[in-house]
Amino acid sequence: MFDCTAMFTLSWRRLVRKRVGSDQVRVDICYIAPTGRRLRTFPEIQGHLDTLPSTELTLDHFTFSKKVALGEVLDGVIVSRSES
Repeated sequence: MFDCTAMFTLSWRRLVRKRVGSDQVRVDICYIAPTGRRLRTFPEIQGHLDTLPSTELTLDHFTFSKKVALGEVLDGVIVSRSES
């Protein structure tokens, strides 16, 4: 089950960028690790998690679903940040 609470408390960000094409809107979703690295796929996230010495995060904390609304809209970009 998707639960972003732990991810945001650990300073991860979820970036949703809307791109408007000729006849449809496309959405690009990526995660930004606390190190600043952008991760665009589950294998990239898992690879990054594997390099961490210790973490409570798993792939269950991430989703690339466009139906999950997280963050605020700023100039067509939805940015989710930790509250810290």
